Amino acid sequence: MSITAFQILGVPDIEDLEQGQEVIRHGLASTSLRQLAQRYDVSLEQMGRLVGIPKATLTRRLQARRPLPIQEADRAYRLARIYSYAADVFDDEAKAREWFFRRNRALGGDKPFDLLDTQPGVERVERVLSRIEQGTFS
Repeated sequence: MSITAFQILGVPDIEDLEQGQEVIRHGLASTSLRQLAQRYDVSLEQMGRLVGIPKATLTRRLQARRPLPIQEADRAYRLARIYSYAADVFDDEAKAREWFFRRNRALGGDKPFDLLDTQPGVERVERVLSRIEQGTFS
């Protein structure tokens, strides 16, 4: 499947992590959240909450076409990266998307998507994806 996190965020021409780091540092377009929300098939408001942006602030940023501050851009990248990883593991975006919204025993019955609001939660989800990739059922 192989779609990169930056492609998911609408920044297709990133050749390496150094370039990606500069994009995040200098401001990822706020419209990247729209593309990310579409991939996960959630509302823009839900995606904003995961990234830590109140609805009103997000609306203003989108209207003014202001870039995301580094912390929010970094969180958006984290969400795009885990989505990209899941799409690779399942070799299918639709299957990956479904997986994010199904309760998972390996995650204590939580839905993977519900854990993506913190770095430890993302790491738990990554660990389960790694087990699936290695052939260990989760």
